[in-house]
Amino acid sequence: MPDRLIVFDLDGTLVDSRADLSASANHLRAAWSLPPLSEEEIGRLIGHGLGKLVRGLLSIEDAREVERGMDVFRRHYREHCLDRTRLYEGVIETLAALDGRALAVVTNKPKSFTDQILFGLGIAARFGLVLGADSTPKRKPDPMPILVAMERLGATSAETLVVGDSDTDVIAGKAAGARTCGVTYGIGDVDVLRASGPDHVIDRFADLVSIVR
Repeated sequence: MPDRLIVFDLDGTLVDSRADLSASANHLRAAWSLPPLSEEEIGRLIGHGLGKLVRGLLSIEDAREVERGMDVFRRHYREHCLDRTRLYEGVIETLAALDGRALAVVTNKPKSFTDQILFGLGIAARFGLVLGADSTPKRKPDPMPILVAMERLGATSAETLVVGDSDTDVIAGKAAGARTCGVTYGIGDVDVLRASGPDHVIDRFADLVSIVR
């Protein structure tokens, strides 16, 4: 059955945002008088939502402190999320090659930042639907946002391909009954990604064309 819907993660899949996320993460740590972390260390905390990122960066659990940390991160990231964030090589050409299929972005990043980045990098019009962490009651790895994308864009699970750089994307896609494709060039841990059992693994975004049915 052809892939009528392709659902993409954002960070580490469509865009290389590691530098800007790391800058805001270390800005937050500095506000708590903590030393900076490397991009690799911060990368291991990315992809599970802002609350979990802040908890990991500050090693805190108190709800009020987490909310305060989220506010500090948001204010800095809003001003700097496009400083060094770029599309991965081949994204523009590959999305053009997929014209005629329904394309969606489903990310655990807040939707306001997601929209800001997609518009800022000139690819927002390519997607029929964009869902952020705050768009549905549950987020990846729960299948809910993938299922919502299928419903809104009129595709069945057998007609859907989910593409992402982390096990979070693969787990959500599988739970929704979709085929899954892991990308190795992103932010997520490649060994963890492979262990989650994606149906396909690609090393370049442009390779996606060869596995789309």
